[in-house]
Amino acid sequence: MITISSYPGGLATIRKKLEAERVPGQPLDVKQREFTRRALVDANAHRGLIVHRVLEVYETPEIQDQIVRHVQTTRNVLRHVVDALSIAYNTAPSRKIRGASEEQAKAFADAYRDAVVDERLEQASRVCTHSNVAHVLVRWETDGPRLLVLGPHQCDVILSPDGRDDRPAIMVYATQSMGAAWVIVDSERWVWVDENWRVMLQEEHRLGVVPWVEWRSRAPVSDYWDAALGHDLAECTIDVERMAAHMRFVRTHRSQKALVFTMSEQDALPPAQSVNGESVMLQGSARMGLGVVDHEVAPENFLRDISEAVRSTYAAHGIRSTGETTLVDPDEADRLGKRRAQQLGYYARAELELARRVARLISVHGGVKIDDDLVREGFRVRFAPYVPADEPQAQVATAKEQQRMGASDPVAFFLTMHPELTGAQAWEEIEESVEITAKFTDMVTTRGLALGDGGTLQTLQQAAGRIGGQTSGAVRREARDDERDDDPTQ
Repeated sequence: MITISSYPGGLATIRKKLEAERVPGQPLDVKQREFTRRALVDANAHRGLIVHRVLEVYETPEIQDQIVRHVQTTRNVLRHVVDALSIAYNTAPSRKIRGASEEQAKAFADAYRDAVVDERLEQASRVCTHSNVAHVLVRWETDGPRLLVLGPHQCDVILSPDGRDDRPAIMVYATQSMGAAWVIVDSERWVWVDENWRVMLQEEHRLGVVPWVEWRSRAPVSDYWDAALGHDLAECTIDVERMAAHMRFVRTHRSQKALVFTMSEQDALPPAQSVNGESVMLQGSARMGLGVVDHEVAPENFLRDISEAVRSTYAAHGIRSTGETTLVDPDEADRLGKRRAQQLGYYARAELELARRVARLISVHGGVKIDDDLVREGFRVRFAPYVPADEPQAQVATAKEQQRMGASDPVAFFLTMHPELTGAQAWEEIEESVEITAKFTDMVTTRGLALGDGGTLQTLQQAAGRIGGQTSGAVRREARDDERDDDPTQ
């Protein structure tokens, strides 16, 4: 893999390559501007983008100013779609390294806790949902491991100049630490440079690989960034808010009653008139006079356009909307479940690469040796099972199907709950679960205990008394029922 030092021309060539992609007079290149828009919308900080769209669509300064006053950011289509699709990390997954010693397992768990991995990966999941790829960088600071999540709007990557490797070998991102302007990192070191790309500091990380992992929820279609995917999310959000602002302007301003001045068609038109800040309407008439016109405008046309824009964008991302404000109906639960299962395949691979890098950091800086082969073979990540719908009937039907599948094919059943695992990994999990259950059962029975209702522990005497009481009650109820059947007055 190519490095900073082996790149033809070194830092000077890397800088020229990145600056050549920027539009003259613009601080960001086309790719960064595209993804910056999505980041602003996801942060609900996109009012300026809506105002700019208003200025593009409407010509006169008067109407532009009026509509801008009604701009809001309440209909955030991008956030709705991301909230619906980026759900894998809503519940933190469990992670372990099979075969690791107690010391290794503790060091690994401590590193993940100190690096706040679950929160960072929840952030990465959102970024890669609307911007296709997020880069999760790992680094050992003085107080332990740290994770940094960078979206496409925050970094650039350098591929091999010969085009033989489609994976980035060098990353560049902006920074404000230690007075530097940029950080350049490869498989060997971190390099901090100033605004003129003069090296200020270098630090070897000794990982032997690039210290970042790509987080994706789907495969790229065109190039590494695939900027066209997700473009509609930000644009729909901006245009929907523009239409909503126009609707509010019409409803609150144009709907006011207007004064009408009528005059003879043969008369010359008078100079422009105004009443209450509004231009006076002129109409040809056989006689002169004044009148009032009610401009009450129904919102149906605006709402229809807004609803259609929202619905078509949802549909493009596998979500069906039954109205302007409805995001997902119960019939789409299975479709979203399949999308989530697809995501988990990518996430599981990324989780493994992250675990390998964290383990290397621990080995280099944490004082506990964790072999890469151990992590590669033994790392397991298990995401929380997917609940397909909020409808009770759907939950009951799913539970029955899972029960049937679990009885006939436990591996297939386990994979429906955890699609991120392979068949072999699912079988390992089943064996481990059975072993734990057997140990627990043996431990309980050797102590003269049993599981009562609700999974509570009780003595065998208590369990026998409960069963006896239930049996006695059932016999008495049956006897009473027989008496009623024999009594014709009942």
